[in-house]
Amino acid sequence: MASIPTILTNTHDFKKFRSGPFIYVDKTKYVYQLMQSEMTQCFLSRPRRFGKSLLINMMKELFLGNKSLFEDLYIYDRYDFKPYPVIHLSFTMLEYPIHVSAEMALYQALTMYLSTIAENHGVDKPDGPFLGTLLTKIYQKYQTPIVLLIDEYDKPLLSYINAPDPRKEVLKVLKQMFSPLKDLADIIHFLFITGISKFSQVSIFSDLNNLDDLTMHTDYATIAGFTQEELEFYFKDYIIQLAGIKDITTDNLLDQIKLWYNGYSWDGKHFVYAPFSISHLFKQRAFNNYWFSSATPSFLAKVVEELEKGKITLDSFESCTLSESEMEKYDITNIKLMPLLFQSGYLSLKKKNRYRLELHFPNHEVRESFNTGLFDLFSKENLSEFQRLSHSIESGDIDQMITSIKHIMATIPHQILDKKENVYRSHFYTILKTINENTQSEISTNLGRIDTVMETSDTIYIFEFKMQSALQGIRQIKKKRYADAYINKDKKLVLIGVKFSQQSRNIADYKYEHITQKDMLKTDSEKRYTEKILVLYDAQDETLCNLLMMHLQPIKHYGIACFDHITYDEIQLLQAFSKSKCIICLLSSQFLASDLFNKLTEYIQQNSSIRLFPLITRPCAYTTIKWLADIATNKTPLVKLPDLEQNEQMVFVVEEVAKTLHSFEKSS
Repeated sequence: MASIPTILTNTHDFKKFRSGPFIYVDKTKYVYQLMQSEMTQCFLSRPRRFGKSLLINMMKELFLGNKSLFEDLYIYDRYDFKPYPVIHLSFTMLEYPIHVSAEMALYQALTMYLSTIAENHGVDKPDGPFLGTLLTKIYQKYQTPIVLLIDEYDKPLLSYINAPDPRKEVLKVLKQMFSPLKDLADIIHFLFITGISKFSQVSIFSDLNNLDDLTMHTDYATIAGFTQEELEFYFKDYIIQLAGIKDITTDNLLDQIKLWYNGYSWDGKHFVYAPFSISHLFKQRAFNNYWFSSATPSFLAKVVEELEKGKITLDSFESCTLSESEMEKYDITNIKLMPLLFQSGYLSLKKKNRYRLELHFPNHEVRESFNTGLFDLFSKENLSEFQRLSHSIESGDIDQMITSIKHIMATIPHQILDKKENVYRSHFYTILKTINENTQSEISTNLGRIDTVMETSDTIYIFEFKMQSALQGIRQIKKKRYADAYINKDKKLVLIGVKFSQQSRNIADYKYEHITQKDMLKTDSEKRYTEKILVLYDAQDETLCNLLMMHLQPIKHYGIACFDHITYDEIQLLQAFSKSKCIICLLSSQFLASDLFNKLTEYIQQNSSIRLFPLITRPCAYTTIKWLADIATNKTPLVKLPDLEQNEQMVFVVEEVAKTLHSFEKSS
């Protein structure tokens, strides 16, 4: 049996990738495409760790004429492999002298770098960072046009992203280095420049009028990063292996990989994965933050500043619209936050309409990591609360766990906690992750996606978050059978539903339930659809439903099934209909307008023997529905009644249900 190709994560050397059974995702067709289009002076902006350096390395070997390295690749039989002198400048290789100004440090580093290149080609060393002089001497020696490859040109500028004065000094040196290139077009066969950002003042862009910017060119949208097809083709064996480890189907695994790591786009049509994240996912065999954590985003302080000033909200990162001109005018003396986030990969192009660009977080990894970084900067909660949280997790004290999380969330400024469920969910997850590394979110199963799972030495906690009700979260966990994925873990299982409040911007309620392995091993026929009492309601009536359930406890031996209009499963509902003898429905205008009510109507029309007990909870036009008007048990909506009368109405209904079921038992 052939061995699985190895994934390389610690090198950008194309020779190394082609020297053994290593996975190399073929991008040579794009270089061939450039040659055919005669675009020979190009710039490409992509975020860090997106394959730019490997792309440049591949080009270097291509233009050196090392044809044997390209066997079985797209370009092998299409290109003549004529050799050229290649100058490869990687700004990531620069070593800066210390205790000198930014200008002097870069000047000296570039001078040493160019001197080494001159030495390697056997020409005189330049006495400064004079790239034009070096290229001229190399051309005179070989009498052949030169290929110039410049990787991460903007690294010195980004090193001083929050320091305007040193940044200006660096800019001065870069202009001095690059400005001569405009007069050397005749001796440059091919020029390719990469970077994270396109700073307008750098003379590369102001002087080289023929420089083609491939950054948002749709033909080169997937020149870096992995497409879905590339992921499934090159990493097929790893996908099968990881799906086996996770005990899920490959389709479920691919959905989870897409949620976590896909979503980067520069044309709004083609979407790719971050290679760094994919490679580490299959090496580590775990879903974690890889790309984002590979460098600390220094701009988060600027994000915090603009949040506090009210210039932006967290919603801005979910959907932000910019013009193409705003993206093009990338002024290093006045850096705008949103273009910077886009260039850096923290935002991605979702859609492009004429000259407007709609940006958003690309994926789960970036969204969660971004919010985690903000949380770390914002949270001023003292150590003792985190210690209490840690102790409650270890001891299994769920009430204290939730109390501690509420206290910690209360320290997060309102600028971060906007009224979106995913924001609350993200911070809840972040707090747990701070204490327990074995915490994951957005976990795909064959029936849905679990919000968060936290695993300790003896317990697995499954969380579902809702804005409507905590009980709804518990029901979704059960209906989607999320706990089934952990049946072989031999640990205690706790299901926790958490309700968030838009008003308090915190946890409003929570419910939890312990389940056993025995519960999970029961078949559907043993554990479901034997209930004779069925309760149907609108999610906004959760509180009234809970009160009704309390009154139903004396007759719970008949079995009670509950469905709300949001989370119900149609197959489960139909099976519950077939078993039940009495249906209590809480009527409101929302319920009457729901699909759940439509299903009830269809069933009632086909089964005249079923007993229906409608309870009016809120004002609604139930009298327009003849079969409802004839049997309604109360005329005044429950929400308009005092507590005592609400209870009396429910007691009356429960007693009627009990009589009906007793009669049914006697007759059978």
